[in-house]
Amino acid sequence: QVDESVQAHGAELRASSLTVTVTNGREAAAGWTLYVDGVSRGVRHGPSAGLADLWPGAHTVRVAGRIGDREAHDEKSVVLAPGEAAAVELTLA
Repeated sequence: QVDESVQAHGAELRASSLTVTVTNGREAAAGWTLYVDGVSRGVRHGPSAGLADLWPGAHTVRVAGRIGDREAHDEKSVVLAPGEAAAVELTLA
């Protein structure tokens, strides 16, 4: 019974991963910034980025960059299960 409890608790603590796709990410000449829960995860170039160190639960994913001469952004909420490999798609607008 104790082993089952420890195993269940361990599953709750497994990190989750997330692939973020920005449909027009290539149009952001200087790249786009990825934020998770309000914290910058760096400037990315191209259409996607992967994160492998997220805790399970609810997260807010935001991207921001410049398309041409204007600022653009998008934001979505995701809920990750323990150990889940999830994906989210955003568009800079």
